[in-house]
Amino acid sequence: MLTCSKLISGGQGLAQALIKRAPTVSLDWDIRQKSRFQVEDSTGRVLSVFLQRGHVVRGGDVLVADDGSLIKVEAAPQTLLRITICSQHGSPFDLTRAAYHLGNRHVPIELKPDHLKIEPDSVLAQMLRSMHLIVNTVEEAFEPEGGAYGSHHGGSGHSHDHDHSTCGHDHSHDHHHGHAGHTDRIQSFVFRSDKPFDHQKLEDFLGGILEVFGEKMLRYKGVLYMQGSDRKVIFQGVHQLMGSDLGPLWAANERKSSKLVFIGIDLPKDILLQGMEQALV
Repeated sequence: MLTCSKLISGGQGLAQALIKRAPTVSLDWDIRQKSRFQVEDSTGRVLSVFLQRGHVVRGGDVLVADDGSLIKVEAAPQTLLRITICSQHGSPFDLTRAAYHLGNRHVPIELKPDHLKIEPDSVLAQMLRSMHLIVNTVEEAFEPEGGAYGSHHGGSGHSHDHDHSTCGHDHSHDHHHGHAGHTDRIQSFVFRSDKPFDHQKLEDFLGGILEVFGEKMLRYKGVLYMQGSDRKVIFQGVHQLMGSDLGPLWAANERKSSKLVFIGIDLPKDILLQGMEQALV
């Protein structure tokens, strides 16, 4: 087994002939956003990857093994939702509006001039279609934005090292933006339980909560253990839009449990936790 603890972004500084000859690893986004993982390369070697925490691996990056060998990373195709404007009823601004709403829900997005890509989510797909956007399922590589304070390697494949202080005007304006008050109020928490949910009790509770606090609930999703069901229930929602789908069967030796994540503004955490507990069998 080889250990890889060094990553060369985009293979910068390496001869193209070396990169072309290097073995490859094909990784989806779920793996590439982790800093610790184990994978097999195209020659059958097992690699243990240990990168600096918070570092995201992108397609085109090159891993360096402890024996000095290079391994090129390829972004593996995965199931995604591709969002485009409706040529008959929409305008290019619709994509900007969609990106704004998705960003408010902390959804990873790949931004392109003529489309957006996100991971599959039936609730978000319904919301986007209600905004007159076209949503199709595709099998493509996923390279979401890294965020304003994260890596800019995703998307463009190069960095901007020029100094903005020489733009010819002063950026140090005296006014301040009131974003902190909003972001400081965004919170998240996780509900876990090994007991099954009563379907009707849970539906009644969540329906009432959404009527009162729906606008504050930016995103909520998870896997539910439901009474009388031999399958996992995949649950997700955005504001007042809520939905669920049957997932895979519980494995014979798998511990059945529920895990839900709530993200919102000034969430009534105590009320939510108490209500979820009362909806259990």
